[in-house]
Amino acid sequence: MFLLLVVALPACKSSTIVLDGEPGGSDSATDSGLGDSGGDNDTGGPADSGDTGGDTGETGDTDIPAPLCFDAGIVVEESAALAYGANVDGYDSTAGAYGGGNIGDGAVAVNSRADCALKVGATIRGTGWVGGDPAGAYCEEYGAAVSGGVHQLAARMNGPKVEVPTGLANAGDLSVGWRESAIIDHDAHYDSIVVAFEGTLTIASTVVLVVESFDIQGGAVVVESGATAEVYMAGPVSMGWGTQANSAGTPDQLQIFVDGDDDVSVAEGATLAGWIVAPESAVSVNGTLYGAVSAETLSSGWGAWLHLDEAAICP
Repeated sequence: MFLLLVVALPACKSSTIVLDGEPGGSDSATDSGLGDSGGDNDTGGPADSGDTGGDTGETGDTDIPAPLCFDAGIVVEESAALAYGANVDGYDSTAGAYGGGNIGDGAVAVNSRADCALKVGATIRGTGWVGGDPAGAYCEEYGAAVSGGVHQLAARMNGPKVEVPTGLANAGDLSVGWRESAIIDHDAHYDSIVVAFEGTLTIASTVVLVVESFDIQGGAVVVESGATAEVYMAGPVSMGWGTQANSAGTPDQLQIFVDGDDDVSVAEGATLAGWIVAPESAVSVNGTLYGAVSAETLSSGWGAWLHLDEAAICP
């Protein structure tokens, strides 16, 4: 049973909701990772799966857990559209914050061979990869600049698997209002989580969460030092203008896994430091991302910044 404590404070102050209760059992923990991971391909691209013609679902030896990592900073199955004014580069979160000497290259990989599978008007410091001949699978739009060029993949790229844990205690709905705060410090299944503008949700320990709907309406999600949140979504994820999701942490501290084809949106003016693992979803990033993405489709507009974390890439 959960105890909900609300403390009302004077106007213009914040109030705090503390969620306490028995943690979900350790049986809910699941392994997530790539199905099939191998060495670098012959063309010098991101680490490939070693399977040049297999289906997405081929995982090799299932008795050996695959690593929780990405073959490239952005892995897209069907199509990616990075518009004029969007920017892609890389950094290494293990070397500190992005900026200064910690700015490098990033890679965008689209497995599809379809015409214009990768459509770019953006500035990419790094390399683009497509499943087919770049003469057809890559379409360059006004403003496009890809420093490492666009090349054909030797093998398909993958992101981590999505394996939703079961057996977590249901905690119902969590709503964090304007200038309110709440703390999550145990595993749970939420029907919904809403964080209003200027609200703060703090992840105080390493947790596994299953969430039906996650809507951050310009509030903050703070993952404390040493904590990690694995968030398994059975519905949409929306991060509105002003959202600060783990913005002071490292991307591996906030891992968002989407089971199914629900949309993921990071709006203009929002910041996320985290992983988006949504291989069947449409993902839009129009704000700032520090981390890595896998998606069915990806779109980014003017002013978007995607700083891809080298620490998320498979060795």
